[in-house]
Amino acid sequence: MYKNIFQAIKKKVKSHEGKGNIEFARVFPKWDENSQIDFIDYAILPKDTSIGFHCHSGNEEVYFIFKGHGEMRLQNDIFNVKPGDVIVNTNNSSHSLVNNSDEEIHVFVIQVKYSRDSVNAYKDDSKIATIGLDIGGTNTKVLILEDSEIKEFYQIKTPQINSNDEMIDFIVSCIKKLLKPDKDIRGVGIGISGMVNSEAGCLISSCFMPNINNLNIQQAVSDKINKPVYVDNDSNMAAFGELYLGSAKGCENSITLTLGTGIGAGIILNGKLYHGSTGRAGEIGHFIAKTAGEMCSCGKRGCLNMYVSQVALVNNYIKNGGTYEEGGLELLLSNKSEACKIELAFDEMCDYLAEAIVNLKYLFDCETIIITGGISNASELLIDKLKAKVKNKIIIDLWSDTFIRLGRFNEKSGAVGAAAKALEMYCYDGCTNEKP
Repeated sequence: MYKNIFQAIKKKVKSHEGKGNIEFARVFPKWDENSQIDFIDYAILPKDTSIGFHCHSGNEEVYFIFKGHGEMRLQNDIFNVKPGDVIVNTNNSSHSLVNNSDEEIHVFVIQVKYSRDSVNAYKDDSKIATIGLDIGGTNTKVLILEDSEIKEFYQIKTPQINSNDEMIDFIVSCIKKLLKPDKDIRGVGIGISGMVNSEAGCLISSCFMPNINNLNIQQAVSDKINKPVYVDNDSNMAAFGELYLGSAKGCENSITLTLGTGIGAGIILNGKLYHGSTGRAGEIGHFIAKTAGEMCSCGKRGCLNMYVSQVALVNNYIKNGGTYEEGGLELLLSNKSEACKIELAFDEMCDYLAEAIVNLKYLFDCETIIITGGISNASELLIDKLKAKVKNKIIIDLWSDTFIRLGRFNEKSGAVGAAAKALEMYCYDGCTNEKP
C-alpha cells in the first residue's frame, strides 16, 4: 500500500543525499504556519544503498522505520534499526542510514520546526567545506573544496622530513593556514606518496621520506585539529578526485596515473577504489621496467619510477646534451632554445609509459586511463605522443580515442580527491558495510 502511494506522489527531493538508487517522495511538502511539522518524506532504500540526512539547525528530525533492517548513525553512535523503531535526532548532529539487508528499507523522515528562521539556517551538505592535502615527494598542494568547487589553493615545496613529529607538525601547519572562522570545515583528507594503510590512516613507508615509518597520521592530526581526518595514498586520492568530479566521472572502471616525482596509479573497479589485500594496490612505480636497470630509491633496480617521472625526464634531457639547473620541470620546459632535446626526453619517457598503460589495459580492462600530476601540465608534449605509442602497441580492438584522457585537475587531482573523500567520510563514515 505504501509503495503504491509512493509511486503516485514520487518526485525529486533535494533535502537528502544518498549512495545508490534511492527514491524519495515528499508526503507533506507545503509550509503550514499552523503546524510544527516542516516536512515528511518517504524514502525507499534498496539493498546496498545508504542515505546521508542533513543537519537542520534548531530542528528535530524523527525517523520511523516500518520495513527492513539497517544501520543508523547519530554523530558517533552506530546501532541497528528494525521495523517499528523510532529514532529522534535532537542535538543538531549528522545522521545517516544504510541498508545492509537483502530487502528494501522503507522509512518516514519527519522534520519538526521551531521557527522559520531556524529552518532557513540549516546548512546543505553541498555547502560543507573540506580541506584536501596532496603531499608529494617534491610539492605539497592544499585546497578547500566547497560546493564541488576549489575555493582556495596553495602549493609549497615539501621539506625534508626527518621524523614522525616533523611530519605531523608539517601537515598541521598546512591545514591551519586554511582553517578560518568563516569556513565550516567538516573534515580533512590527506593523500601522501608511499605505502598507506587507509583503514588505519597509517603511512607505512615512503621512498621519498625514508625516515618516516608506521606513522598513524589520521589519529595524530585529528587529535591536533579536532576534526575527522582520512588518509590514503596520493594516487588513490587522485583517482577518487577524477571519479568524483573529473575526467573519470561516470566510469565504472578507470585507472588514474599520477606523473610527478615518481609514478603511481589509483584504480577504480566497479565504481570503488581498489586497495588490494594489503592496501598497496597501484604501486606501478615499482613495476620492473628494465632488468638490471637504474637503481630506484626503494633499493631495487629497473623500477618504472626511474623511467617515467620528473627525474627520468631530467636524466633523458641531460643524456641528450641538455644543460640542467635546479628549478623543477617548469624551468626546464621554459627553455625554448632546447625544445628538441626536451621533446626527445618526453619521447623516451613515453615509450616506457605506453608499455605500462598497455599492460594495465590487458590486466584490468579499464574503460579509461586518466593522466594527472605535474608532468601532465606539459600536455602538448605528452598526450598526442602517448596516444600514438599506445595505439601502436595495443591490440587494435581494445583501442579507442577516449581511452587515454587528460585529468580535469592535473596536479590538483590528489588534493581534490582528498577533500572529496573527506566529504564522503563525513557524510557516510560508519554507515557502510564496505569502505567507500
